[in-house]
Amino acid sequence: MVPQKIGKLAFFFIAYLGQHTPVGFIWLALPVIFRDNGVSLSKIGLVGLLYTPWALKFLYAPVVDRVALPFLKGRKRAWIILSRTLALLCLVFLSFFPPDTEVFMVFCLVLMMNTAFALGDIALDGAGADMFEPWERTWGAGIQMTGNFTGFMVGGGLFLIVFQYLGWAFTLLGLTLFLLILSLPLWFLKEKQDAFMPQNPHPRVDVKKFVGSTRTCGFFIFLICMALALKSGYQLRLTLLHDIGFSPRRIGNLMLWAGSPVAIAGTFLGSFLSRHVRAGQLFAWGCTGAALVAAMSWALATGISHSLVMIVLTMGTEQLLMGTLMTGIYSLILGASAGPQSSTNFGILCGVQHLTTFAAVFLGGWAGQHLGYRTVFALLTLLCVILIIPVRALFFTAMKHLDRILLLPKQKGIVS
Repeated sequence: MVPQKIGKLAFFFIAYLGQHTPVGFIWLALPVIFRDNGVSLSKIGLVGLLYTPWALKFLYAPVVDRVALPFLKGRKRAWIILSRTLALLCLVFLSFFPPDTEVFMVFCLVLMMNTAFALGDIALDGAGADMFEPWERTWGAGIQMTGNFTGFMVGGGLFLIVFQYLGWAFTLLGLTLFLLILSLPLWFLKEKQDAFMPQNPHPRVDVKKFVGSTRTCGFFIFLICMALALKSGYQLRLTLLHDIGFSPRRIGNLMLWAGSPVAIAGTFLGSFLSRHVRAGQLFAWGCTGAALVAAMSWALATGISHSLVMIVLTMGTEQLLMGTLMTGIYSLILGASAGPQSSTNFGILCGVQHLTTFAAVFLGGWAGQHLGYRTVFALLTLLCVILIIPVRALFFTAMKHLDRILLLPKQKGIVS
């Protein structure tokens, strides 16, 4: 059983690593490239709109649960392979259109690529919700976030440095080759076939019932609070580094050595804490940590300190917090999604999580342009402290049952 579990974790790590490496490069590179070409912060905030396919996963998640592709074996496996193929094609075409001169085509191709990745992510998440046993879910969420953050480290760190030397076209072709190699294991996925409805090729999907429940509405409020706390200042910190004199290569080095590795450590910390600490307490601590990061960012923006130590400390604390809390969030989502319509439930919850993230990024960019870095980070510090109250309250009311999902006994045979 141990080799089987390790193989399962390794498969999902590779799958999420491949998926998030190109996304990490685009997510981190485009704001820096646009800022280097004099684009305003409010317009850079619109880059978040390119990721609306992730936020709209709930619209096409039911298709993954209901429709089996006839030309590939396995309902979710087929969608994963199809979407990854489409993403590879988008990356190849994207290499021909540099973002400093072909903005429209870059936006269109990135939008198509994100749609492909989001579609595959739905199927991958649904497969994980079905394949991970209840006592494995915290580690499943941890390995998912480890793959995500490693992808961001490679894409937003290593490939951002490569871009500084080789330019857009060769960097994108390198990304394509990297993704192609990491996509090969997808052909060997052995999903838990029809785990809940073996006799029904077109199972009924009840979106209204899931969305309308008190528990799900509580989850939505929780995701909004966490997006405001964790993501409002995320890209704003990257443009701040550019504005105080950091080149794309230096920002890439920061992400490669001082950012993403700490986030990966945070995923393991999150997996551990999710099994030993009540969720309400964990996320209250998270709001406190987010307030600390915002306060340190304010110190950078005011010029109190531009030392490398202060910058590394700020970025490292943010990434540790991100890894820890995102692992906790996805542990909750995995537990709340498992069942006959796992992809749909996961798509709805993840869609809201992405939608609130992009809204927070856009709000941060708009506020940074109109209010300035110092004011925004000062307000974020205060907001994160205030958010402790509703976050704690949610886990005493609508989300009380999710505390029990996180604190499941570890032994086999216990179910939620």
